[in-house]
Amino acid sequence: MTEPLAARKYAGAISALRHAILETPGITLPATRRMAEAGIPTGTLADPWLDLVRNASPRLTDGHVDELRAAGIVDDEILELTLAASFGEAARRLRRGLDAVADTSDAVDSQIEER
Repeated sequence: MTEPLAARKYAGAISALRHAILETPGITLPATRRMAEAGIPTGTLADPWLDLVRNASPRLTDGHVDELRAAGIVDDEILELTLAASFGEAARRLRRGLDAVADTSDAVDSQIEER
């Protein structure tokens, strides 16, 4: 199965964005951001928030952010973990979509070869 052109075209930009979100200095440890990106519980009070970011982002409210702040989580930490979780979920969804396109393309190629 060949990687679709779009995946190859944007691979460098996606890799650079991933590095910027996960590896550059920040208030949260890179390991914690990598956990958030991978969908692994971080062991922080932000875990319920991160689950909503990944699975129910339209339901996020200012009230959720206020709860995080009240728990002592600062805005920079909220932002960094939110970006990591959002990027991870977007990457997983992109991969599933590209795999579906590739599978469909492989099926079409097989049908053409059978003729």
